[in-house]
Amino acid sequence: MSSSKPYHQVGPLEVFLSKWAGMLIAFINQKSKFILFAFFVSAFLIICKTFQDYGVTWDEQYHQIYGNIIIEWYLSFFKDTVAIHHYFLIFYGGFFDAVVQLLSYACPWDTIESRHFLGGVFGLWAIYMSFKIARHIAGDLAGFFSALFLILHPVFYGHMFNNPVDIPFAALLLTTIYFIVSSYDDLPRIPLKHLFKIGVALGLTLAIRIGGILIILPYIMACWLLWFGSQGSQNREMTVTRTQQILRNLIRNLAWIFAIAWPVMLLWWPWAQINPLIHTFNAIFQTAKWDFNPTDLSVFFEGKYYEILKVPKSYLLKLILVTSPEFFLVVLGLGGVLSALYLAKHPKPTAKAAKIIFLIFAFVYPVLGAIVFNAPQFDGYRHFLFLIPLLAILGGISFAAWIRSKVVGGIKILVIFAVISSLFLTALDMRRLHPYQTVYFNRLLAGGLARAAKNYETDYWGNSYREGILWVIKNYHPSMNRKIRVLNASWPFQTGYYLEKTPELQSRFEMVETNPDIFLSTTRRDCHKAFQGKILYKVERDNTPLLYVIEVPENTPATFISTC
Repeated sequence: MSSSKPYHQVGPLEVFLSKWAGMLIAFINQKSKFILFAFFVSAFLIICKTFQDYGVTWDEQYHQIYGNIIIEWYLSFFKDTVAIHHYFLIFYGGFFDAVVQLLSYACPWDTIESRHFLGGVFGLWAIYMSFKIARHIAGDLAGFFSALFLILHPVFYGHMFNNPVDIPFAALLLTTIYFIVSSYDDLPRIPLKHLFKIGVALGLTLAIRIGGILIILPYIMACWLLWFGSQGSQNREMTVTRTQQILRNLIRNLAWIFAIAWPVMLLWWPWAQINPLIHTFNAIFQTAKWDFNPTDLSVFFEGKYYEILKVPKSYLLKLILVTSPEFFLVVLGLGGVLSALYLAKHPKPTAKAAKIIFLIFAFVYPVLGAIVFNAPQFDGYRHFLFLIPLLAILGGISFAAWIRSKVVGGIKILVIFAVISSLFLTALDMRRLHPYQTVYFNRLLAGGLARAAKNYETDYWGNSYREGILWVIKNYHPSMNRKIRVLNASWPFQTGYYLEKTPELQSRFEMVETNPDIFLSTTRRDCHKAFQGKILYKVERDNTPLLYVIEVPENTPATFISTC
């Protein structure tokens, strides 16, 4: 007599897991509006509570001035021409800078603090658009996890508050991508209302960084080609006439998009208004390939210094891997497996599959472009921050698909537990590192901040100057009958901004270029070793110094040339 056994017997834990997953999906579907409202309100309140904790970074002084002179360009009826001669920023549109300047007129804060607040709002908008893209493709659950994954990416979050270009660019680029993806279902003849949305989003994106055209135009073409390919596979008998009609409609779409985008872009860009064609194309060329002096800038990567145009080909991907939380690595690996299984079961392309393939292309194309064309890469990957939301979206779609899947057993429990545990651990890391989330390194690949600091740059952005100079203001009271001379290793504005807050501080301190009493420096390129003296204070996280405050002995014969 023989007995038969099932191949797999479902245990009580697996039954519990299936019920839990079903209840989670049902709860999010039923309460999605409340959950999302609570999520984004909470995020906004955190931004309001913490935006003033972040220091002044490298470029903010230039962008503050740029926003002001753009407003003056219009108020003077184009007679005040400073805006068309303002350093390298003439090659960039000033949408974010001008909006910050307008906001500062109505806010109780000064322009820098208004800039940090609005940067946080733009970052939150990027998180919202990540939710919208994922929800459009795979539903509310995918949208929720995409938003959650992005807000818990420490590097992206840390840049939200004092990065005047890359975060606004990422937010507006995601907005453009959302309208591009959602237009897929209207092809080949997109309604004028939708074309207007794409055009405005594109125009504002280019009004931050004109080089974005080299990214967005291929994005549009890739999305439309995926649609065209799906049409061909579904209709083997597509006629020449039908093909020509489709191409005419696509050309019409593109013409409308740029007809709308171009004036929107020019509105925020005085230099381009002088000569809309020549100046615009000149700016594209200039920003795509800057001429760097290798002696001025170097990059610390994998324990070595490299000239800025000679970093290893692995630079961008390696930094993304070591600075992304472990849950990113899990859900993206999971996405690769699920995508392979999905394609095996659905050989004919669907709209959902095409949109996911488009998102993968949207990530891969800029990475390959940076490698092939040897794009200048420095300051971590802040110029490529727009890639992180794409990973969050793909990860959110993957994790939602995994929760909904009929897979049972220990592997499903393990994956869900690993992701949730990593989410909580990352949130704790971000709180501990605050306000220096940009120096985050994961444990799995980088070994955490203390170990990674020996191989990679940490506070390349100079965010820690604020904490250092505030300590000096509060604690340094030497007996001298003159002003305290302060020097930092980066831009004077990064500490001078705080020393000029009140008349009392102005009477106590002065920024100098040589013979300082106090020297502040990040650890970048070992600039903190320029002066020997007494270490008064260290800004550090996880026992890793980010900035030194040094008391310099009198008559120290040294002149410091900033390279940090």
